[in-house]
Amino acid sequence: MKDEHAGNGAAGAWQRHRIRHTPTGLQFALADSIGFLDAGRWDGIARGQSLFLDRRYLSLLESLGMDGVAHRYALVYSGNEPVACVAVQLFDWRAESLLDKAAGDEDADRFRMALRQAQRHALRGFGQRLLVCGNLVSSGLHGVGLASGADHSVAWAGIAEALYRIRRGEKLSGESDFLLVKDFKGAGVDAAAALQNYSYRRVRTEPDMVLTLPPECASFDDYLALLNTKYRGRQKRIRRQIEAAGLVVETLDDVRPYDAHIHALYSQVEQRAAVRTAALPRGYFAALAECFPEQLRISVLRDQQRLVGFISTIRENDGSALAYYVGMDYGVNAELPVYLRLLQQVVEDALALSCHRISFGRTATEPKANLGAKPVDTWLWARHRLPAVNWFVRQLFPYLPYEEAPERSPFRER
Repeated sequence: MKDEHAGNGAAGAWQRHRIRHTPTGLQFALADSIGFLDAGRWDGIARGQSLFLDRRYLSLLESLGMDGVAHRYALVYSGNEPVACVAVQLFDWRAESLLDKAAGDEDADRFRMALRQAQRHALRGFGQRLLVCGNLVSSGLHGVGLASGADHSVAWAGIAEALYRIRRGEKLSGESDFLLVKDFKGAGVDAAAALQNYSYRRVRTEPDMVLTLPPECASFDDYLALLNTKYRGRQKRIRRQIEAAGLVVETLDDVRPYDAHIHALYSQVEQRAAVRTAALPRGYFAALAECFPEQLRISVLRDQQRLVGFISTIRENDGSALAYYVGMDYGVNAELPVYLRLLQQVVEDALALSCHRISFGRTATEPKANLGAKPVDTWLWARHRLPAVNWFVRQLFPYLPYEEAPERSPFRER
């Protein structure tokens, strides 16, 4: 396949049109279940990449099921060799659902106006099925794996064609005109620049808050020693308040007996989320712990009678840690720093997993900045089948709830 990048202007637009309407010359294996694809070929690409591309994880998601979510997969071949694996989720989503969460500010009013002024067809497009190359219940590039040594431009062109084929194949079960490829961190978004030739538009989302610790930091006490007096005192005060209230932190060896309580705490947070997509089913955390016992830690905050909070930390295959899902009793959190203590536990659990780079994710950036996390730009690529609606995409995304990350300097000078 010839590597082509269209320029700007009318000539560039015509070139992109030609590229979009010309087959890449690659070959594809498409499937409705991960179990239908060649396991060795998939593993050959996914091994060593994100845990969320592991066939065990994808099978777990399929078996538990998420309301309104369907799964599709693809292997992209150049000749007899796979160059990319692709995991896709389709789900029903309505743009109007953002209005209630964004109410009460100027951006929300502008967002409502954009919605009212949009053509009816555009709203129908946003109210039907969304095709997401990635994972609705995790943050990161968890829908794409590239083979070692693959030409990125060729591979991403093949991924774009695979997504097109999946979308076209879904017409019998519901049109999916709106596509997302998520989530890219920092300059990594440029690796998929070939998507521009296929009318995808790069969209910045909330930054990921990332904490990087030196290799010699092996415990939470070591971490505290890195902080300056002001921030060290703040973190110690949080722990004292929790301990004085009789709450203790426990890392679970067996999650299943606590799964119903954990899911109830997760649901309290999920129902308050600014933007809600798919909800995790009950049994998810216990199943995840059984699937990846060496890579997942779930710690709970409890008194003698009940759990009041939990947090999960995942060691990714690249050696970094991901602060995954959190849940808490908001009534207790109103009186005590439950959430702040759980964030501290991520640092402790990540170090126990031998991780020194911790992704805290988006939202609640202030307390994460106080721990020493720094914002990393996060992006996705988005497109709609209709060019006119791509204009609407540009109007929509700037008004999604967005929190600017603060800059803090909690560490001592070394």
